[in-house]
Amino acid sequence: MPGRTITALAAALALATSPATAAILSVGYGTTVLANPTANLVTNGGFETGANGNQGWTGPGPHTGIYPPGPSVTIPSWNATYPVGAYGWWGPYPFSAAPCGEATNCVYFGNWLMNPTVAPTFLPNGEVDFGGPVAFNNVVSANQGPVTLSQTVSLTAGDTYLLDFWTSGETVAGTPGVFGLTIGTDLLYLTAVEAARRYYVAFTADAAATTITFSNWGHMLQGPNTGTELVLDDVILNATTTPEPASALLPPLAAAALAYRRRHPLA
Repeated sequence: MPGRTITALAAALALATSPATAAILSVGYGTTVLANPTANLVTNGGFETGANGNQGWTGPGPHTGIYPPGPSVTIPSWNATYPVGAYGWWGPYPFSAAPCGEATNCVYFGNWLMNPTVAPTFLPNGEVDFGGPVAFNNVVSANQGPVTLSQTVSLTAGDTYLLDFWTSGETVAGTPGVFGLTIGTDLLYLTAVEAARRYYVAFTADAAATTITFSNWGHMLQGPNTGTELVLDDVILNATTTPEPASALLPPLAAAALAYRRRHPLA
């Protein structure tokens, strides 16, 4: 909504770090939009431009009659990669546990079922910790790779930014899943849940051209349960200013975000 500004939580998430090193500084989540949509550095972050009802953006996939048939469409301003059996959907997604985050359209990352080689730990700030390198083995042999959606944005090296985006998930009885967020070369694993949730990720840029990528490897199998997959909308990226360090300003969620921050280098 026009006129929204970055609040104290967003400012607190952007605590100082070395401007010479690209880094994700902190991670948290909530339900309020903290970034300013009128100053968005991401183009078509609401996935409204170019939309025409429900469309497949990763090809027709195997689920004819459920997912849109026909060739894949391109989401303007975004780059997509996907394995041959993926079934991503772009539009007013009807299977999500919540309406899209803003306006009409959102994006579903459909990619079958997978088993991680390491058991996940779901952290209080929304991150998923595998404790080290992990691979995601899809049960479909042709789908040994993620569905990704990315955009390269123009930033200022050394400056701090807030990435604020809405997520939901395909309805699977409340079982959490995992998705990836890569900013430059810094990779996070985050929790996918049915209920609407906004993630707040503060980071320092190290290059004028920085690629932001969302990834999904499939429904994560966890014993008898199947984790939900990512539904994405309302991606907002703002430049921020770095306040004087003041931990007392952090509400409990942001404090947990800083306490549990884990770095995951790309394999």
